[in-house]
Amino acid sequence: MQKIQANKVVTLHYTLTGEEGEVLDSSQGLEPLQYLHGHNNIIAGLEKGLNNAELGSELTLNIPPEEAYGLYDPELKQEIPLSQLDNLENLTEGSFLAVETPEGPQVLTLVELKTDSAVLDANHPLAGKSLTFNLSVEAIREATEEELAQGAVVLPA
Repeated sequence: MQKIQANKVVTLHYTLTGEEGEVLDSSQGLEPLQYLHGHNNIIAGLEKGLNNAELGSELTLNIPPEEAYGLYDPELKQEIPLSQLDNLENLTEGSFLAVETPEGPQVLTLVELKTDSAVLDANHPLAGKSLTFNLSVEAIREATEEELAQGAVVLPA
């Protein structure tokens, strides 16, 4: 029986639920997820939980925040003058803003819009949350040399 191991391309269907059982994301009715195992293309806890799973397996994995999107860091939330966002239109609470930082591109969430300021949060929206994945392993194959060189699945053009 084929098992998920490093350098294998894995195809799976998943449903992701949050702490209250609400569905956060799902591949059901869509194309399944493909990733290269062992190359940090998915969250650490999910990759660890899938290690050695067999083709055809159906699994439920509970991933703590430390192995998902990290703990919530209140230091990553800050208030800035609204004038710094003058060039943006249609700002609403819950909007995502892409910004360039010295560490590269980052996505911020606009969590509160005040009269003269905006509260932005650089935490991932799922930071601090435990996640549950219901998974079915649909396919496992050897990675190509190109995929190993890129560290990711190469999708057909």
